[in-house]
Amino acid sequence: MISYFPEVKGSNLAGTEMRIPTDLSGNLNVVMIAFQRWHQDLVDSWIPFLNELVLKNPDIDFYELPTIRRMNWLYRTMLDGGMKAGIPLRIHEKEL
Repeated sequence: MISYFPEVKGSNLAGTEMRIPTDLSGNLNVVMIAFQRWHQDLVDSWIPFLNELVLKNPDIDFYELPTIRRMNWLYRTMLDGGMKAGIPLRIHEKEL
């Protein structure tokens, strides 16, 4: 049985609307999804390896997709600001 990644709509931290997997930029993409807060530590543990992988293989890219419940504008703005502050500059530059 073949499974496909479902289409997901959202926006990145730069505010750009995206459709996943359609808008992913790599020929091969690694997508890490944190469903609960404690998953983030597991995702973070892969970042150094994936950074090295991307540097050696320009056709590969990776993405973090946190799952976040719906919330009001103010709370969402504070959460997005916290995520931006915690993500390395390389990723911000790539999004812009």
